[in-house]
Amino acid sequence: MLEILPGIGLAALRFGMPETEVKAILGEPDDHAEFDSDRHFYYTQLGVSLFFESEKEGLLSGIETDPRCPVRP
Repeated sequence: MLEILPGIGLAALRFGMPETEVKAILGEPDDHAEFDSDRHFYYTQLGVSLFFESEKEGLLSGIETDPRCPVRP
């Protein structure tokens, strides 16, 4: 089970991490997308989507989970 840390992150993922650190933890995303200059990483097998906002220097700014993600509040 992955622990949700409100305002901090999810398990070892922390808001404010650069993409390279996220990839060192989770590996390459299954898919990704760019919207304007924001980037989204999708880890579909884990049920996790990550968001990197250009306004926040491209650092991890959002984490979304779906029912496939084994989380505990």
